[in-house]
Formats: sequence, C-alpha cells, structure tokens
Amino acid sequence: MKWKEWLLLSLAIILFAGGGYALFEYRSGKSTQTQAGNTEAGSATSTGKGQTSAGNMPKELQAQIEQWPADKPYAHLWVTRDYGHHTLFAKVVPIEANDTVMDVLTRQVKEVKTSYGGGFVDSILGLASTYKPGDASSKKQDWFYYVNGRMADVGAREYPIATGDVIWWDYHEWGEGTFDSKSIAAAYPHPFVPRGQEQPAPLVIMAAKGFEKQADQVAQAISKVRGQSVTAAAWDENRFQTDTDSTVIVVGDSKSLASSAFLQEISQDKGSVGLLVDLTAEGITSYDSHGKKVKTYTEPNTGAIISATNPYSGMPLWIVAGTGAEGVDVAAEAFHTSEQPAAPKWYAHVGVLFEGHPSQSVRLPVLAGNGTQQ
Repeated sequence: MKWKEWLLLSLAIILFAGGGYALFEYRSGKSTQTQAGNTEAGSATSTGKGQTSAGNMPKELQAQIEQWPADKPYAHLWVTRDYGHHTLFAKVVPIEANDTVMDVLTRQVKEVKTSYGGGFVDSILGLASTYKPGDASSKKQDWFYYVNGRMADVGAREYPIATGDVIWWDYHEWGEGTFDSKSIAAAYPHPFVPRGQEQPAPLVIMAAKGFEKQADQVAQAISKVRGQSVTAAAWDENRFQTDTDSTVIVVGDSKSLASSAFLQEISQDKGSVGLLVDLTAEGITSYDSHGKKVKTYTEPNTGAIISATNPYSGMPLWIVAGTGAEGVDVAAEAFHTSEQPAAPKWYAHVGVLFEGHPSQSVRLPVLAGNGTQQ
C-alpha cells in the first residue's frame, strides 16, 4: 500500500471513530490543535534552530514534572507546528478520571473549533486546516496527534488518557513528498513502558554484526525504564516480516544497515513509512519536510535515532544508527536516562540526529525552505 493510501486510511479511521461521519466528509488527516503563538510561563519555545536543551525536554517542563505531586495524575501536552520546529503550547497538565485527548486539549487550550459533532478539531487560535475536500489545488495542512510516540487511530474524543501520557499535536503539511510519520521518537521512553494496566508491545532488538555491545546498551536502558529484562539478538532479516506484533529496533552503522534488503526496500518509499534519512556506505543523509536532501553526514561520530513504521506489520521500527562506530555509540548512549519514565526525551523531535554527543541534537525532518541544516 502506498503512502497516500496509508494516509487516507488512517485519516478515515480517525474521522469515523471521532466524528462518526462518512469518508467523503473526511476533512483532513488532522487531529487537533495547538495554542498558536502563545509562550506563557511554563511553556516551551523554539530556539529557531530546531534544538532544545540537550535535545531533551526544555528546562521549564523538566522542572514542572520534578515538582509535580506524586498523587496527582498528569499528562504532557505539546502543541507545535512544522514537525515540532515551532512550539505553540507545552505544559505538564492535570488530568481527571475518564479524560480523553479531546478533554485535555479543550480544557487547557481555550480557542478550539470543532466539527462533526465536536469530535473533530478544525482550528486552535485561528490556526486551521487549509485542505478543502475536492479541491486539488488547496494546500494540505492539518493537525495530527500522537500519544506516547504513535499516531492515534481513533478520534481525540475516543482516546482515553492515562497518567504520564505524552500527547503531541502537530500542525504540518501532508501529501506528495512529505513524511507520513505514524511513529515518532519524541516520547521516549514512553513507547516502551507500561501504560496503566496495559503492557507495551513485545520488543525485538537486532544488532548488525560488530555492534552487539551497543545493542546490549540499548536493551539495558529500555529494561531499566520498562521494569523487565530485554535482551538483544543477532541480526535476522526474516524478523521484519515474522514478528508482526513486535516493535523492532535495529542497531548498527550506516554501512551495515544499508546492506539490509528490508531497509533498502523501505528506503525506496521513505515518505510512506516516515523514514527521515538515507543510510548508505558513505554516511547518513538528512531530508527536509518536503522530502529534499539537505546534508550527508560522513563524520564518524554522527548518530541518529529514527522511529519509522514497518510496512509489513504496521508496528514501529526504530533505527539506532551512526556514520561509524563512534556515531552508533552516541546514539546508543542517548537511550540512557536517569529520570523517571515520566520525563520524555528528545522533546518534539519526530526523529533526531546527534552531532558527536547526545546533547548536540538536530531535529528531523529539517524544516523545508531554509536550505541549511537546522
């Protein structure tokens, strides 16, 4: 199934579940909103270079969670635009019993316009969908939401929230040449830890030959936050298609990973699976939000963490890569956290590159139109 079909299908599911209307009334792939342009106390603002402090949660948000009463349920609410390059609202917020994503949004962000019986958000603070069904010339910009690192497959009014959840709304373009990112890196470690009474999906970690140590390091970091032992395994190309209920993490340098037949296959249609980079024998190439090449990193100490989608299973596919052994070390080290799982890393990063150290982060995809690295 091609990227456009996947996108329309996911949008249709959201619409049916959240608004209960027919596909022809589908309005855009969005999911809701944001607090446009607002940078009140406690919210996070963009640096203009697509970076945040240490590539992690902004200090204001970190302070909020550190001071949060242990007996008070909460969620992280992020509202951004352009794949996280511009923050509009970001806070740790209280939640109530039986809250949904929509409840949290409308209670915290006041100017929310909805349609389809209140199940579909059209705009926040005037930032609205620009897509007009049936008008091929209209610009495709909409709201999409993610919970704990995955795009939701039901409407915001139908998605129940558990304490600690990371809710991210982002307003961005969609369509030909853009990235259909159903799985994102930003909420780590939440994609790998229990959620209320729910257990996380089974996990497969595979090491390219020579990178067993780094794969073990990733496994140990996830074991710590997951509360159960996770181990790494040797590379097995078949597991991409056989482990259909598992999240798969692959660890290795760009040259080794580029030799994988599976990764070669999905790289031919990067947009449909949210693969934000090219992995080659020469290095790692970044792309902008319109799918244009930006820069090829050849220095041996560049690392990357990408969360894409396995087209065979629909499950997340995480890639922990580097331009060389040094770069793989950097990416693997970035998984370490001494904080509670409540403190997500790589704030508002769909994917992330590290230039020599986990604190030197580059947000992916690069924002289109700048022509330079972000």
